[in-house]
Amino acid sequence: MTVDFAGFTTRGPRRAENQDVIGFTEFTSAGEMSSPLSVQLSSDAGAAIVVDGMGGQAGGATAAGQVARRLAAAATEIHSADAIRVQTHDAARDLHSAATIDSSLATMGATFAAVSWTRHSVSVFHVGDSRVYGLFGEVFRRLTDDDRVSADSNVLSKSVGGTLKLELPNPTVRHFERGNTARFLLCTDGLSDVVPFESIEAITRTRSNSQACIDLVRQAWPTADDNISVVVLDIKATPLPEQDDALAGTELQAVGADAHEVRSRGERSSPVAEVGQHGQRRRFWRTGEKP
Repeated sequence: MTVDFAGFTTRGPRRAENQDVIGFTEFTSAGEMSSPLSVQLSSDAGAAIVVDGMGGQAGGATAAGQVARRLAAAATEIHSADAIRVQTHDAARDLHSAATIDSSLATMGATFAAVSWTRHSVSVFHVGDSRVYGLFGEVFRRLTDDDRVSADSNVLSKSVGGTLKLELPNPTVRHFERGNTARFLLCTDGLSDVVPFESIEAITRTRSNSQACIDLVRQAWPTADDNISVVVLDIKATPLPEQDDALAGTELQAVGADAHEVRSRGERSSPVAEVGQHGQRRRFWRTGEKP
């Protein structure tokens, strides 16, 4: 299948440091970006990730980087609920171990949202209030529910790290059968807290993935109090041999008791993206290398 990725992360207008990280397959990118990072490739398995660090100046960036690299390193493997849970728990252990060595990192933590894919299915999973939206044909909808104590509260009910005691959060996972073409928007709360659903939908629906990243960040910028991170992921499936004659009306259907069903009503052509320029403060490294 063909996968088009575009991602943009910035500290925003009111923060001195960017403590968000975005990831795609085995790569993660952090710091300040001047334009989106765009990649197109043929891939039968992988993942896209946004991570929002918490814990103040001492720990937010460290936590986000560790969680992003842990998930990105397992990008081709995190598809089943069990595999996703194991990697999330290992990320929590990573943060706790680092905090036991350096007490200034004691309360560092992170939220994340991710989309992983195989030739047969797509998985959407998250911890905290980072979000995933999906565009399937004419249907645009939010695919995650914030892990907050209440709808009108900013207090998280679940995160990776963020507490003195080791806790192992179970991510919410939803599986979707593979359809023809789908677009996914991943973002941190620096976007979703200040940009209304209708604006997010309009931009995601009508722009190329790179331009959608730019315009979403622009929309959030005037009122954002936090870092802003956006990933727009287009997945265009190659027909499976045994289903070549049956794909025209394919449904992308969620699998699981609490999952949603959505329909793909026709195939939209995916833009061919070009690699954007690096911002001066952006760090970019292959998983396994130190930033």
